[in-house]
Amino acid sequence: MGNRSPSKKPKLLWLSHFIPYPPKGGALQRSFNLLKEASRYFDIDLFSLVQSFPVKENFGSLEEGIKVCKNELSKYTSSIEFFYINSEKNKPNKALTAIKAGLSSSPYIEYWLKSDELLARLKDIGGNDSYDLVHCDTIGVARYAKEVLSAKKILNHHNIESHMQYRRAKGEKHILKKLYFYLDAMKIYSLEKRYCHEFDLNIVCSDLDAERLVDKLHVDTHVVPNGVDTDYFSSSFNEREVDDSLIFAGGMTWYPNFQAMEFFIKEVWPLLKQRRPTINITIVGRGGDKLRPLVGAEAAIKITGFVDDVRPYIERASVYVCPIFVGGGTKLKVLDALSMSKAMVAHPIACEGIDVEQDKNVVLAETPEAMADKILYLLDKPSLRIDLGRAGRELIERRYSFKAVGDDMAEKYFSLLDNGG
Repeated sequence: MGNRSPSKKPKLLWLSHFIPYPPKGGALQRSFNLLKEASRYFDIDLFSLVQSFPVKENFGSLEEGIKVCKNELSKYTSSIEFFYINSEKNKPNKALTAIKAGLSSSPYIEYWLKSDELLARLKDIGGNDSYDLVHCDTIGVARYAKEVLSAKKILNHHNIESHMQYRRAKGEKHILKKLYFYLDAMKIYSLEKRYCHEFDLNIVCSDLDAERLVDKLHVDTHVVPNGVDTDYFSSSFNEREVDDSLIFAGGMTWYPNFQAMEFFIKEVWPLLKQRRPTINITIVGRGGDKLRPLVGAEAAIKITGFVDDVRPYIERASVYVCPIFVGGGTKLKVLDALSMSKAMVAHPIACEGIDVEQDKNVVLAETPEAMADKILYLLDKPSLRIDLGRAGRELIERRYSFKAVGDDMAEKYFSLLDNGG
């Protein structure tokens, strides 16, 4: 990579299904940091769909949010264009969109992300050789990449969406929702079969997701793991740990997080409270009010909602809990907590795709009883918490810094150009 001339950067079009800023949690964090790292090697134009809800929640208003995002993202791009989603042009109605998607041949993720504005703009570009590469940030917007005829095309998978939706259907108890999710999973799988072969490269978050995609579709994949800004997510030791304190950080608008906390509050919390009356937990992330009916008057469960900086909350906690049992990819919340040297008790699915080792850098537990036992054991063993936290930080520094991840991704992208794909 050192022989690349910065004055001759290849031209890359980045197609995003959301505005990749601010880098706070989940796909936002991954997309922003990968774009930032890619900008060291490529001349990037960003075409981004506008999902109004996260922008409004982060910045108060859509107009102000778009202004701030454009200003920040312009540090890493040559140009930025925003495009509105058809279903969000008027008053967004997620339930109505879900019903319409269910009655169509498209899965929800594709139907929801339809944008006549973006399609028209890409048709204008067509085959005019404007771009060397197109990075398409999710299967839901894969249809748009084909309009850029001359470029090598890369499809990013934050998760293997069909696999994740099958898991969601399997765990759903409501019969009509279960049927909807199964049908949607089948439609997503059909979408993956249709589009993944049309891309020169499919990038995934983990070896496990690569296996899932290769087993199903036999396509060329490359693992670009989720990473961490290790300078930002580091323990400052400015905050003292609060005794018997737990934390979970994640937005409740993403169903794996909500299901994890629903499981924890209903199944694990009563066991903990019975054996340790002084125990408390802080749940940080947008949409926390969805948990209020489950929490009731329980004062030991604190729900903060969205916060600008999650780090002080993580640092004050004795143990990070991550009982996520659906989903795919790799969980950035796990990587962030490990980077902050925080002892963690997690469901094995929460750590899928991350090179953790039981009792070395994380403690894994599946059942409510096992999870409660492990949490209480760690609360009684401060020296063990320190050892786990130190080993977690070492793992992150060795394998999951975004700079190293970005270098590897750029090398693979250049190989598409050097070898003709």
